[in-house]
Amino acid sequence: MLLFPDLTTRQAAIVHLQAKAWALRDQGVPGVALWRQLVEQALLPYWGLHDPLKASDCVMQDLAVVILGPFALKYLQWFDQIRLDVVQDPLVNSFLSDFKDLKLPDFEVITQAWWQAGYAGKIDDTTDPGLDSHFASDFRLELNDGSDNQIFRCFIYQFLAYVTQANFTIRVTSVYHELFEQKGSTQDHCAALLAIYTGMRLRQLRDGTDPGAALEQWPEVISAVYGQEFSGLAPLALALRQEINEELQNPGFFEGLLRSFEETLIRLKNG
Repeated sequence: MLLFPDLTTRQAAIVHLQAKAWALRDQGVPGVALWRQLVEQALLPYWGLHDPLKASDCVMQDLAVVILGPFALKYLQWFDQIRLDVVQDPLVNSFLSDFKDLKLPDFEVITQAWWQAGYAGKIDDTTDPGLDSHFASDFRLELNDGSDNQIFRCFIYQFLAYVTQANFTIRVTSVYHELFEQKGSTQDHCAALLAIYTGMRLRQLRDGTDPGAALEQWPEVISAVYGQEFSGLAPLALALRQEINEELQNPGFFEGLLRSFEETLIRLKNG
């Protein structure tokens, strides 16, 4: 499968996006505002190419390379292997193929090669600061965990939901991660739930009747879903915020039980 629109354009877009991420971080731009500006930058190379489906996927891929680095490739390959949701979404293989054609380093090699490819995320506390120098202060209160890396945590679930539409598998992954792989928090779990919902909805809009109009509003969706300030935003962004607020406040009987069970496990684990 040929890389859209071409390798030179894609690699240049990632380099520019990487530089933008580091510049915004060094300027002290808060997390949600920084993330929104990254999405705005990611749109620019593909806006006039008259293929909104491909453009949407390119934007998501470039953001994944810059924000998630090797973990974008690692978790997609993992999903391709386990398939808990039985039916594999065709976009998984499409993204894996595109990542291969982008000539990304292997995910096991977290070295200078990933910096050259465009990794602006955070491997651990000793290697590089997260993108958010304001420690999640402009995230909505339910997501504010006081860390410098909440962009990474939110985006990894949004990305996986968009590509795989594997809600069950991602949900299990989130709970496992909070319980066994780090010091979990209810804020991080809430971030995962919101991000999964957002990724699924962005994919539905990408597959809908007017993907170009939806893609144009992606930057405002970031502000609406994850941020505290959302006045004056576009209709789609505001509608998504209302949907998510409804999901948080009125999850339904079985979803409410499941969420309470998950949060109780996380609280017990953290003492």
